[in-house]
Amino acid sequence: MTFTNAVSELRSSLTRNAMKKPVNHLADIEVGENIKVQIMKDLIEPMYISDVKSAIKEKKCWKFTGQVFETLSKVLVAVGGIISFSSGYYSNPTLGFVAGSVSTVSLAMLQFSSFSYGQNKKQSSELNILLTKLDIDTVPELSREVLFKSDDDSKTMDATDSKDGHEEKTVNYSTMIEKDTNEHQDQIVL
Repeated sequence: MTFTNAVSELRSSLTRNAMKKPVNHLADIEVGENIKVQIMKDLIEPMYISDVKSAIKEKKCWKFTGQVFETLSKVLVAVGGIISFSSGYYSNPTLGFVAGSVSTVSLAMLQFSSFSYGQNKKQSSELNILLTKLDIDTVPELSREVLFKSDDDSKTMDATDSKDGHEEKTVNYSTMIEKDTNEHQDQIVL
């Protein structure tokens, strides 16, 4: 056999083998019940636990961040207003610039606060998907929309969970104490 014949034979052999479908040896293997249980116990269940812990931690973090930036934004709006009125009284253009700058920073903080609340809601949705997969009750997602109504002389606010209409909560502005309509828990509203 010459060298060129050997090369052509090798090429034709490789071409024939390349045309054949690959054999999937894993499809023919049956997995025992013990292995399935071990995979669930050692790999999947710990992953669910860490995912739920992570989602709860991130949800709390985004909520706290939103509250902090919203509060700072409100404080800066007040400071900007005071500086703005001061600039008119003292006829100082620098105070007007500072007032505008403070108000712009306040607006940026308010936008970041809104972004944080959106991330909090996203984390709630992801957490609820995990809890639903695990056949556990979901965490209600409370909307930030507020409906105002007037009862006699006191001003009250009703906020209901818009997703599944869980509990209706009433806030009395004079005491700033929130009570569940089920009368089983009191919480201070911040």
